[in-house]
Order: sequence, then C-alpha cells, then structure tokens
Amino acid sequence: MVTRDLEDWVGARGFYAYICLRLRGLQHKMAQVIRVEPLKSVFQQELHLADRIGRFILCCMAAVFLKQSFAVQYALYRSNQTSSHAQIMRIQRSGTCGNSPKNTMLEDLTVALASGDTAGITALTTVAVSWRRPGQPLADGQTAVLAAATRKPPSAASTLVIQHVVSHGRAGAVTASLTTPQQPASDFCLFFTFANAKGSAVDTITTYRAD
Repeated sequence: MVTRDLEDWVGARGFYAYICLRLRGLQHKMAQVIRVEPLKSVFQQELHLADRIGRFILCCMAAVFLKQSFAVQYALYRSNQTSSHAQIMRIQRSGTCGNSPKNTMLEDLTVALASGDTAGITALTTVAVSWRRPGQPLADGQTAVLAAATRKPPSAASTLVIQHVVSHGRAGAVTASLTTPQQPASDFCLFFTFANAKGSAVDTITTYRAD
C-alpha cells in the first residue's frame, strides 16, 4: 500500500493538498520500506516545498484579512472625524477625491492639521514625521507635529476651504485657504511625501504660504 501511494505521488507531484494529508504519515514508513536514496531525497524536498506553499497561503490570507480590517477601521475613523470637525470649524472639501485613496488621505490630513485633530494626525502619519512651516522651527517627530497642530485651537467661526488635491507616486500637495476671526482668508499649500509608494502614511509635511 505504501509503495502504491508513493507511485501515485511521483506521478502527480502537483497535488500538494494530497501531500499535506498523506505524506507526513508515509514519511516514517518510508525509511523502513524505501531503500532508494535519490527517491527519498526527492520525497523530502517535495514535502518541504508543500510546507512552504502552505505557509505562503496562510500569509496571503492574513494579508487580505489585515487589509480588510484596516479599511473598516479607516471608514469608522472618517465617519467620526466628519461629525467631530463639524462642531469645531466649518470645512469645505474639494469634492474631487472620490476615486483616489491617496488624495482622500491627504485631504483628511489637511483637515486634521488645521483643526488640531490629534487622532487624525496620528493615524495618517509615521512616528518619524516632520513638518516644516515658514517662520517656525522644524517639528521633528510625531509628538512635535501634534504639539504644533494643537498650539492654536481653531474656533467655531474658522473656515477651511480645500481647493485642489493632487498626488503622484510618493508625493502629493493640497492647496487651501483658512479664514479665522483674527485674519481674512489666508491661502496656503501643503506638500507631502509618503513613507512608501502605497501611500499608507505621510512621512514629511512642508507648508507654503501665499503671503
């Protein structure tokens, strides 16, 4: 029976599911029944290959699960963000980011920086993020960026108008204007670089003002 199973296996080496189910039990018997060393070597190599394929499949399943989980959490974050910002300041989005996840992310980060939303900044930037602003010291690191964004909390009378959002590769930019009770509309541009080509988090931020 063992010999017949081995013959079937040699003739159909692509059926790794069969290998996973049957060959581990045959491995112990093989040492007693099969005396041909080359065949034993091939048997061991294919068994290791089946194990690696199984691990690869599990990794793929885990990656899909993590991606779906991130999408759900980010959707929940955006829904909470919209309601909380409505109470802090008036926000007018560009309305052109629906087909671009990177553009949507940059627009969300612009809103978070303008409104002092620490949760939003933390979710959309890396720990080593830096923020360069005209006339201000470099905010180096996520803690420093959070402190800079929350130094002057916005009032309910403030209005943020996002005009354009563009992104390409690892870079992106947002043009917007901010109006507060203390000053008229001030135009500015935020230039971003992503930590990777996927655009999962922002690594550097640079502010340019029209003054």
